[in-house]
Amino acid sequence: MEKLVIDRSRWLRGMGFGTLLASAEFKKSHSNVDIKVGDMCCLGFYCKQRGIPEVDLLDRGMPRSLESSELTNSLPSWLLQKGFTSSRLAEANDIQRYTASEREAEIKWLFAQEGVEVEFVG
Repeated sequence: MEKLVIDRSRWLRGMGFGTLLASAEFKKSHSNVDIKVGDMCCLGFYCKQRGIPEVDLLDRGMPRSLESSELTNSLPSWLLQKGFTSSRLAEANDIQRYTASEREAEIKWLFAQEGVEVEFVG
């Protein structure tokens, strides 16, 4: 089983919106919330682990928004399709009503459905 490590100190979550990787511009446009440049949603962590350069993740909402097939070749098809798992992961990451433990459990469960074990650290 593939393993994904999500560092809570860089994890952008529970804000009702998200990005694969926050840029300075993203931070500036959302100055009313605590966002650090370089923060990532769970899908951003996964894309980065699969070899997508950070510069290509900046301010993208979903992995399917990556434009180059050269980039997306390292990603599984379930992540690139507008389907159940990728959409549910984005929702679980961004939804505001979850507690921290509910969010982590849901993300772990959803990734596990695709053969990815998730560990939260930090």
